[in-house]
Amino acid sequence: MNKENNMLTNAYIKIKNPLMFKPNSINVECDPENYDFKSQQKKYELLKNSLEPYNIRLTMDYAARWSTNPNNDRTNRYSFVVESDSLVVWHKHESDAVRSSKNLIYFGKNKMLLNTWLNMSIQNKNVVIEEMRNNN
Repeated sequence: MNKENNMLTNAYIKIKNPLMFKPNSINVECDPENYDFKSQQKKYELLKNSLEPYNIRLTMDYAARWSTNPNNDRTNRYSFVVESDSLVVWHKHESDAVRSSKNLIYFGKNKMLLNTWLNMSIQNKNVVIEEMRNNN
């Protein structure tokens, strides 16, 4: 993805860069294998495993973590963008508001909830990947 004007972009999407999200956040730019996804770790593993049959590897993580209440560790919020070596992008976004999170995955210009992808049949996943590759 390209970084421009506090945004992460590719041919199809534009996402606010989590590294620019909060002034008092802990920011990380790294290989996702070296990042602690906390409550999203299982989702990361499931996503990584679901992409392996298509030879798609998650390559870069842009992440921010902050707290809405520094005295309570349970109020930590996370926002990250994980890109791949193709046009697959995972975007987890939380804001300060309760229940304000989004957990999306992009396949080129097609966007869906991460759980939708993870619960899809192999046949439907094949269609999504084929459409992404044909439209690139």
